[in-house]
Amino acid sequence: MKKYTIIAIIFALIMAGCSKDFLDKEPQGVLSTEGFYINAENAMQAVNCCYDASRDAWTFVFTLVAMGDIASDDAEKGGSNPSDFFEMQLLKDFQITPSNWIVRAFWANLYSGIYRCNILTDRVPDIDMDAALRDRIIGEAKFLRALFYFHLIRSYGGVPLITEILDPDDFVQPRATAGEVWAQIEQDLLEAIPALPSRLEQPVSDYGRATSSAAKALLVKTYIYQKKWQQAKDLAKEIIDSYEYALVDDFASIFTLEGEFCEESIFEINFATLPPYNVGSQYMELQLPRMFKKIEVGTTDTTAGVWAGWGFNCPTEDLVNEFEPGDMRLSATATFDKDSLCTYTNEETGKQYIEIADNRMSPTGMYSKKAYVPTNQRPQAIGQGGGNAGSNIRLIRYADVLLFYGEACMEQGENAEARWALKQVRNRAGLSDYPTDPDYADLREAIYHERRVELALEHHRYWDLVRTDRGFTLPAWDPVKNGLLPIPQLEIDISQGVIVQNPGY
Repeated sequence: MKKYTIIAIIFALIMAGCSKDFLDKEPQGVLSTEGFYINAENAMQAVNCCYDASRDAWTFVFTLVAMGDIASDDAEKGGSNPSDFFEMQLLKDFQITPSNWIVRAFWANLYSGIYRCNILTDRVPDIDMDAALRDRIIGEAKFLRALFYFHLIRSYGGVPLITEILDPDDFVQPRATAGEVWAQIEQDLLEAIPALPSRLEQPVSDYGRATSSAAKALLVKTYIYQKKWQQAKDLAKEIIDSYEYALVDDFASIFTLEGEFCEESIFEINFATLPPYNVGSQYMELQLPRMFKKIEVGTTDTTAGVWAGWGFNCPTEDLVNEFEPGDMRLSATATFDKDSLCTYTNEETGKQYIEIADNRMSPTGMYSKKAYVPTNQRPQAIGQGGGNAGSNIRLIRYADVLLFYGEACMEQGENAEARWALKQVRNRAGLSDYPTDPDYADLREAIYHERRVELALEHHRYWDLVRTDRGFTLPAWDPVKNGLLPIPQLEIDISQGVIVQNPGY
């Protein structure tokens, strides 16, 4: 004890002899936000940091799969057993609580991204740099902020609306109305559009960054969710008439590594895998089948039970039955037991292998084909089996815009244009045109059907059901909760009740 007392006395004497000037020094080797934003390189690093928020597994990986698909009638949870990642099952059963970590992580990660965007939009305008590049960087940040708020509002309803750097005294913010949040999303996107390049103007090195059409497409979705049919129709038509995008001939190719940033892709969350440390996306590993079999071509030797992934997001029989006979999208959407998944060559040995589906661990007997990546494109992770793939998340596709255009036209009574949009999507799938006979079927249901099969397991279904007032078709639907997640209890506690909980929780 004496030793520590002496040290404490010496330390006190040293500190007493220190001048205030000695203590008031800028931290060495640490950049403050005031000292960081000084040139174009810093501005680019800042916007890259905003994009990085979208790449976290709890932003657009686990949460999109859980809410978009598993909570709907398109997929069952899957995994190794019923208790594996049970939070997902609670979400599907509408038994999720305000303390659930899916709820907490999604909220926190989206606001983390918003915080980064707010700093950028505050500091970058004052940087002395090329004006066009500065405007583009600010436009990208506003696109991303709109994207984060879009996912917040459709998941939680009205949320605290923060668009600037807050002082500590202002950290507790009440929930804004849904209308106020939607208005901010629209404003950000309308300001981003003229500052961003078109897809045709964007160099390959910038693929993955927001374009003007990505901002327009997100604005179309924003209008659709608010039932602003005329604005959605006009803006979607603008994207269509730009000829920047087209439906690719081979539907299945969209979801391969080679299909990233194809002419159908409007916006993707960009990932890369860096072997051997396996720091790519967990998006594929989450959904890859638990096992598969591998056969060397020319032999009868079969490896049994090769581990691939975690086996979540298993397509349901209800989804499979939605596909019409001859629809080529089915084989690109779901894998069935004993399907031949791919053939590839091992670059080191020169041997060819066929991978065969082994779906015995799936609760539905199926896995997502859109999430499948061959073994030779998945680096082995240290201490793991299949490894993650650096595959991107296709967040907005041209087909999504086409179908929203058709929906907006239908809601405006322009049925011929709605059928034209359906024709584009259906013909690519190998199906006949939609009949013009008004007695054939309800056009609205035809559009809803087409969205389900075209975008299956791409995390749209749950929100499509909620926004079109069809959530009641889900077995565990709770009309009081009305499809919204609970506000995280931690946020309510910190706010001391300023933030009010959603009904039913």
